Amino acid sequence: MPSDIPLRRWAATSTYNLAKLQELAQQLQLPEFNLKPALERLTSFDVPDFATAEDNQQADIVLSRRSKPLIRTKKRLESQTYKIVAEVLPDIVEKDGNTGLAQAFIRKAPNPEVVENVKQRQTMVKQRDALLESAVNSDNVALVWLLASTCSQPGRNHALRTAIRRNNKKVILKLLQYRADPSQCEQEFLEACRRGDHALVSLLLRGSNRVDPTTLMDALAAAVKSGSLHLLTLLTQATDLSEVQNLEAVNEAVRAARIDMLVRLLLVARSLDAQMLDELVGISFKIYVSDADLRLRIMDALFFAGAAGKVSAACFAEAVARELMDFIQLFAKHHVDINWDRGKAAVTAAQTGRSVLLKAVLDSGGLSPDNASRAMNSLPQHVPSNERQTINKMLLSTGAHGSAVDHELVLAIKRNDEQSVGLMLEWNASLDRNEGGALIEAIKLEQVELLRLLLKSPVRNESLIKAFPYLRDTRKAVRLAMTKLLLKAGASGEAVDAALRDAVCDRSGDRDVMLIDALIQGEADPAFNDAQTIQHAIATHDVKLFGDLMGNAPQLSQGLVSSLVDDIMNLDDHNIRHHMLQEAIKGDATVSSISKALVSELSRSKPDIKVIDMLVNRGSADTDYEGGKALMLAVVRSETDSMILILSSPNISLQTITNSLQTMLSSRGLEDSHKALRAQLLLAKKPSEVVANVGFSTYVEFCKKAFVRGRDWPLETFEKLLCFKADPNMDNGTTFMSIVDSGAIHLMTAMLASAPLRQDITNRALLRCVSLLHSNDRSDALGRVLACRPTINGASLALIEAVQREAIDEARVLLQYGALPNFQGNTPIREAVSTGNINLLTLFLGNNLTQESLAAAFEVALRLTNPKLRLESMESILRTGLRGEIIDQHLINLVHAQVTPVEEVRMLLDNEASVRAQGSRSLILAATLRKSVVLQLLFTKVIFADTATLCFQACLAAGLIESHDVHIMEYLLKRGVLQVLKDKARS
Repeated sequence: MPSDIPLRRWAATSTYNLAKLQELAQQLQLPEFNLKPALERLTSFDVPDFATAEDNQQADIVLSRRSKPLIRTKKRLESQTYKIVAEVLPDIVEKDGNTGLAQAFIRKAPNPEVVENVKQRQTMVKQRDALLESAVNSDNVALVWLLASTCSQPGRNHALRTAIRRNNKKVILKLLQYRADPSQCEQEFLEACRRGDHALVSLLLRGSNRVDPTTLMDALAAAVKSGSLHLLTLLTQATDLSEVQNLEAVNEAVRAARIDMLVRLLLVARSLDAQMLDELVGISFKIYVSDADLRLRIMDALFFAGAAGKVSAACFAEAVARELMDFIQLFAKHHVDINWDRGKAAVTAAQTGRSVLLKAVLDSGGLSPDNASRAMNSLPQHVPSNERQTINKMLLSTGAHGSAVDHELVLAIKRNDEQSVGLMLEWNASLDRNEGGALIEAIKLEQVELLRLLLKSPVRNESLIKAFPYLRDTRKAVRLAMTKLLLKAGASGEAVDAALRDAVCDRSGDRDVMLIDALIQGEADPAFNDAQTIQHAIATHDVKLFGDLMGNAPQLSQGLVSSLVDDIMNLDDHNIRHHMLQEAIKGDATVSSISKALVSELSRSKPDIKVIDMLVNRGSADTDYEGGKALMLAVVRSETDSMILILSSPNISLQTITNSLQTMLSSRGLEDSHKALRAQLLLAKKPSEVVANVGFSTYVEFCKKAFVRGRDWPLETFEKLLCFKADPNMDNGTTFMSIVDSGAIHLMTAMLASAPLRQDITNRALLRCVSLLHSNDRSDALGRVLACRPTINGASLALIEAVQREAIDEARVLLQYGALPNFQGNTPIREAVSTGNINLLTLFLGNNLTQESLAAAFEVALRLTNPKLRLESMESILRTGLRGEIIDQHLINLVHAQVTPVEEVRMLLDNEASVRAQGSRSLILAATLRKSVVLQLLFTKVIFADTATLCFQACLAAGLIESHDVHIMEYLLKRGVLQVLKDKARS
């Protein structure tokens, strides 16, 4: 069965042709035999009157003798009568066969149902059936006629089997008339068929009970084996074969090569299975019969009956292989499946190379296109051209296509057979098969005209480019002609590009300029293989070729164009460089590559101003390329021509201006006046306060590194930047802080003159001013910043810084400005005291400090580690007017100390420290701690009479009397103690 095409069901392809079978029957002159009508059915009333009066009388005598007189009921009497008759009949039938007497007895008891006992009744029925069997064996037709009407159906059927075996047709007739069933006589019936006994079979077929269809099917096969066409005809009339699908008799007829029987069967069996008939076709094709015509007629009949299938198809293919023309024509006539086994019949015919044989096969019709292609593929190469062309035409008209047609096209090219080539192209031979194999073959053979003919047909570009490399091995003139043909057909791709590369890079000395032009006109891509062709043109300084190639390379990648422009820029000859760049611009070189070239040119020690002009103006170089690198290179050159050219670009960005300004200002190779000029040119291009600020801060950073002192910084460039609105407050004051830190007083002056300084920045600047190392710088800077009116808080913070640095002059200026000594919890005065600088402290004490501030200063003075400074600071603070609790507490602390400095106590007392503070705490401590000198010194400031009494009472409590330390007590008594305490002391 073919595997490459969807096959129809074999049954669906079979067709039954009754008319053709009838024609076959007429040709065979088949005789007609008709089955007689069915037999008439008989009943008991149809039995003749065999009994005489004598017979009836005799029967009555016998019954009366054997009857029992006591039986009175009618039913029991009938039962008794039947039993008596059953006992008497065997003797009558088996011994003398007296039909009349038997009939007389049967009439007395015809019905076995009168016997009440079931088993007895069944036994008696069997006995009656046995009597019928005896009558059949004795060939007593009258007795059979009599008994058949009274016996059971099984008894009649059994009797019929016996009668058939005895071949007594009269007995058979009577039994059949009484409904004996031939179907129960299957073996006997089939045996009669095997003998070919058409008379017996005909008789049985006429019975009222029809023969079982299954038995008839077997009977048909037996009839064929018997060789009796008469019998077979009768059997076909007795059964309905119209719906039968599988009939063994047909098989037997084919095997016996009985065309007459086969046709007789096929005329009535109209629904035989196509595959079953198909198998019989195979049998008849291979059967050994000397008469080939008989085999053909048998197969013809089978096909008319609907034979179809793979066996027929296989026989068809075998007939073709054996070149049996009669059989081939028969198969073709019946349209046997030609596509079986991948079109084997057609393929085999094609392999012979004989068009006549192939035509006979193709007459079958329906060859699939794929199998037609296989047949074409199987054609031997030795077939003559005319015969081959005839065969190809037949197969092409059948639908041959694909690789087969393409292969034939290649063979025709190899034979240089232009007519066959045209035929294949007319039938849509593909030039794309085998990656352009036909084109390649024509190129190898250098057949220009044949290639021209081929290219009139459609062809994919893939095939064209596969063929292109084979042009390398052809002669120069042929290569040029074929190249033009392929290009005209639309060839494009890497192979064409490679051909251009090979033509351009040809170092043989015989470079084909016409071929190069043709390839360029054919749109070969010079970018192939990293633009090797263009690179070669650059390397050889071929400006014209370079221009042609660039003009035909619109799809160069950005990286590739950049690489080519790099190669151009590596050329030393500025004229060639100029011309090639000009061609590159004409060839739509990318902006990025032109921009890169501009950077490269400016990187040279001696750039060509014409090249720069061309790149900027004609090439529209992106001046912002790589952050504006071109302008950055131009601004640091000694001349300004290139810079002015670049600045003429309309699309230069503010960022590029910014980057270039920063680069220029950071350069060490330019004088300040040069920088001022370039800054003016840059900022004039795009005036911007932001850019001016960036430039200003950049130049500040440069000057910080380039100059030791800020006073040495040049001003011309800064002044240009300030003219373009550079803001002193830029970077939130960071730049101004750097200027202050550097001590650039002149620049500070210029900046502060250009615009007001923000107050918060002014405050921060004050801190930086007092931090400067040089006093002149501090003084000048502080004066200029204070002129900007900082806040009091800002001045106060600066005051703290100045105090910490012991900058007395700056502190004085700040205090004069209004800085607060008590700022942030008296931090300035605290810091002044902590420095130990008496001059600085004196400066603060001369500023009308509050008691709070003086107290804060006093607290810090107490913590000074240098005794002299400590005492001097305390004294200065006390002289300024510190009074109150703080010095009273300090006095108590001094008295309580292990060692009490008397001079310090005296100083406190001189400055109004109170001995009455905290309940005369200092006096009591001096008395109880036995510090008599201190006590006496304290009493110099006592003005109340009860003071001595308080001290004496404390001493008593402290137990000074018990310890015999009475000199303090004596001193107190002298100061006036109450009598009560004196008495207490005595006791």
